[in-house]
Amino acid sequence: MWIVALWLARPGACSYFALDRYYRTMDHTDVLADTVPPRYAIESDEEEDEENPLLSSPSCPNRVADVKIDGPYDSGKPLLLATGHAGQYWSRGVQLGEPKATVVLNGTEVAYIFASTWANATIVVSEATIRIPMWAVYSYAKALIQLLKPSSMVVLDTYSASQYIDADPIAVSDAPIRYLSTHSAYPSTFNLVLSPFSPPNVLQSTSAAFILASLTCFSLSQSILSTLVLLPSPYSPLPPNSQLTSLGLTQKIEWPMDTMLKACEALLGCLGIGQMKEEWGHGNNKKVEWLAVRRDGQLPDYGMYI
Repeated sequence: MWIVALWLARPGACSYFALDRYYRTMDHTDVLADTVPPRYAIESDEEEDEENPLLSSPSCPNRVADVKIDGPYDSGKPLLLATGHAGQYWSRGVQLGEPKATVVLNGTEVAYIFASTWANATIVVSEATIRIPMWAVYSYAKALIQLLKPSSMVVLDTYSASQYIDADPIAVSDAPIRYLSTHSAYPSTFNLVLSPFSPPNVLQSTSAAFILASLTCFSLSQSILSTLVLLPSPYSPLPPNSQLTSLGLTQKIEWPMDTMLKACEALLGCLGIGQMKEEWGHGNNKKVEWLAVRRDGQLPDYGMYI
């Protein structure tokens, strides 16, 4: 006690009583005492106040793909499906005539069905004017196969040549036509005009959904023999979309005559047809009304983009 008193009494030191008087006169009022606590600090023991993660959000309603065919069509025939940019360009060089039926997805026409005079097959040009939402792609493919019940199927589409992974890289200008088949009994001419589409490359387009649907399909007793013929595209794959849109379909892609003739040879080989009466390129070169790409009323929401 005496030591503490002496220490406080040393020259230049403040007294104990002065410190005590200063402490008592300080304002200890909490300036935040009367404010509303932040929202994250409010806790409740009531279960009703907690969000149930199992309940569907009102901003994400249940999506249903309603697929119908408007017009007469045949079933049980081989199916030739041309889609996207490949369908746009290919259909301008062959004699298809006017569509006899349309495929409607949730009230919107997304594909056109033709009855060709040069092939005993059902010809469908899909997504040439508008793109199908990613969430509806498989349901669309499965429903169309169920309706048409094809005996076999060949699909014409594109792949990104600039992003294709190969042990021996090939320039985009020299990229070959590639194929992917669900069976080994493809025409022998494939080895001469086409190259296989090999892993680790993947496809996430509508054509991939058709190939998958032909394997796992519905009520058929066996899978459909399906082949995918892929034209090389200089562009990257289009971004996945959440709604019907024409974004990306206005890009112009033209393939050389030799490439298109090889593609036609592969398509006809899959259908069991040796040669077309009229080669590709001698079709109707006039402006085709049904091929007009539909403009979006507003840009779809893809998040941040430039």
